[in-house]
Amino acid sequence: SHDSTVIGSRLVVAGGWGMDAETGESDWHDDVLVMDLEDPAGDWKSIPAPFKRRALATTSIGDEVVMIGGITSKRGMSNAVEILNLETGVWTKGPDYPGIAFGLAAEAAGDRVIASGADGVVYAWTPGETEWTQVGSLTFPRFFHQIAAASPDDLFFVGGISRGVRPTHLEHLDLTPETDAPSVVTMSIPTPMKAKNRQA
Repeated sequence: SHDSTVIGSRLVVAGGWGMDAETGESDWHDDVLVMDLEDPAGDWKSIPAPFKRRALATTSIGDEVVMIGGITSKRGMSNAVEILNLETGVWTKGPDYPGIAFGLAAEAAGDRVIASGADGVVYAWTPGETEWTQVGSLTFPRFFHQIAAASPDDLFFVGGISRGVRPTHLEHLDLTPETDAPSVVTMSIPTPMKAKNRQA
């Protein structure tokens, strides 16, 4: 129930909890882990986080890691946006996410962050702005999904859960001004795995 992103050669893991199968106990993580992929023999670096959350979305833009929403260790929903500058180690806050922020997906597209949650609304935020802007909506609202950006205006929404089912539909959203609705494509890709498409 954590999320990850990559900045340059650094892999960043944030949020989630550790679950002990033998005792049934769980500990909510209170740090962000960073590993340099160009130094695979090196250790993970732990950076203390000002929160404990899972089912959050994490993406990166520039030298900053953007962590959005999730559920808190007290089981409450959070719409907070926390930003970590990996170069300075300084935490700042962004504007609260305006939609459903549990199990949402986020991705950097050009100079802005794109995010969507279970309400199906697609929002964008550019660092420095004071609020999120709605830029589209999905035909199949979903959560625990992923967003892939082919270009700053060309987005794909994959997997997740939509109204209790696991959609096989891939949605394509073109953010250029002349478009206002997503296109929906169904894809079937053979796989030897038994994995479902949630959190793909």
